Amino acid sequence: MEQLRKSSQKQGWQWILWSGVLASISIGGILLYSFWLNRPSAAITVRALEVQQGSVEDKIEESGVVELANQQVLKAPNETTVERVLVQPGAQVRVGQELILLRNPTQQTALARTELELEKQQLIIERDRQKVSDAENKLNVARTRLQELNEQRHSTQLEIRKKELEITNARAELRDSQEKLQASLRQLESDRELEERGFIAGSVLRNQEETVRSDRASVRQVEFQINNALVDLQDLQLKLSLTRQELQDNVRTAEAELRQAQLDLDTAQRDLQRQELEYQENQQVLQNNIITSPINGIILDLKVNPGDGVQTGNELLTLGDPSEERVKLQLSILNATRVKPNQEARISVIGPNPQQFSGRVISLSLQALSSEASAGGRGGSQISVPAIVKLDRPTGTLIPGSQVSVEVILDQRQDILTIPVEAVQRDGSATLVWIADSENLAQKRDVTLGLEGLSEVEIVSGLQEGDRVILPSPGQTLTPGTPVNAETISPSGGSRSGRSRRRR
Repeated sequence: MEQLRKSSQKQGWQWILWSGVLASISIGGILLYSFWLNRPSAAITVRALEVQQGSVEDKIEESGVVELANQQVLKAPNETTVERVLVQPGAQVRVGQELILLRNPTQQTALARTELELEKQQLIIERDRQKVSDAENKLNVARTRLQELNEQRHSTQLEIRKKELEITNARAELRDSQEKLQASLRQLESDRELEERGFIAGSVLRNQEETVRSDRASVRQVEFQINNALVDLQDLQLKLSLTRQELQDNVRTAEAELRQAQLDLDTAQRDLQRQELEYQENQQVLQNNIITSPINGIILDLKVNPGDGVQTGNELLTLGDPSEERVKLQLSILNATRVKPNQEARISVIGPNPQQFSGRVISLSLQALSSEASAGGRGGSQISVPAIVKLDRPTGTLIPGSQVSVEVILDQRQDILTIPVEAVQRDGSATLVWIADSENLAQKRDVTLGLEGLSEVEIVSGLQEGDRVILPSPGQTLTPGTPVNAETISPSGGSRSGRSRRRR
């Protein structure tokens, strides 16, 4: 019995012992599994950049062609021959300086012929002016005589009236004389009868006959006076009528001659003006054969040599003003909508280590232009907007006609917090960055952006100066709390390990 009790007690201790062993193994496994789950991850090496104050630029980049101020190509005004070239490329010229002499014998002959025609026409005008002067004098004389006649008209009319009264009186006197003659004739008949009867002496009859003769003479005298007065009256009336009509006709004739002379003079003067204009045109053509400089500048290129024949519009030379350098741009429609006059620009020669020059946009066309372009043997039409950038000061090194790179600064912010554009990630409408915190763990940070440039972006809120922003490499996956070994990139481009760095 005792032995059975001891055997049962031994089995109980064995069960307890094995239960403890199993429990220890289970607890150890759980602890080991928990440790395995929560073991520290290996740190990921990332590039990081300290948030610093800097500047951000919103800009566009275009290529353009260098040219000088007032750069222009002078062309042949007509078909001619180059006689002399008076300048060489690189020569400084002033306004009005003769550059090239052209020769045109045909125009010279035409000018000489026109000059002779001018001289002939001037003689014709002098002759016509003399005709006008003569016609004016003739008209003045006719008008003067008519005026004198008008002034004498009253006295002539008085003379006519006097003659009419004289004729009236003479006719009354004639009637008296005729009556007296009739009485004398009756008395003579009576005396003859008496003398035949012997009642009177013959002397009385003779006296009466003498009286009749005297009365007849008186009648004839009065009739003669009347006839003379009538003739004088008719003369005065005819003279008054005919002289006025004649003088009026003379005035009208003189006026017509004056109008014709003035018309001839006007026609001759118009012909002279036409010939003078033709002469000036021929002279201008010859003057155009002397190519002069329109500006103070420098000769950039010569296209002709003495003896060369040129057609109208052929290029002769190129010149410009080196005191001002410009760049002509052909902006795309998208860029043109953002460019405005007076915006700053940076100009540099295309190539390694280019020197930069400052300038400003001085003009922007209001009209887009279509230009023919070819690429790979295929023709196409490109739409662009012309613009001009003026350099702040002439460089003396940029070559007119060469291609340069131009950066137009659309907007610029200085002394602000900036980070590289590649550090910004977008999640819908939210923008965020990864930073390395004081424990060198990766953390997300929401940020508010301001001005965005091509390589830098302005941070309005969400970061402070000195924060380390992670620049994720392609293929790297970060989660909040991921240990990182941040290699901080310095502004000079170098780097240093950020594993032991702590923010202060």
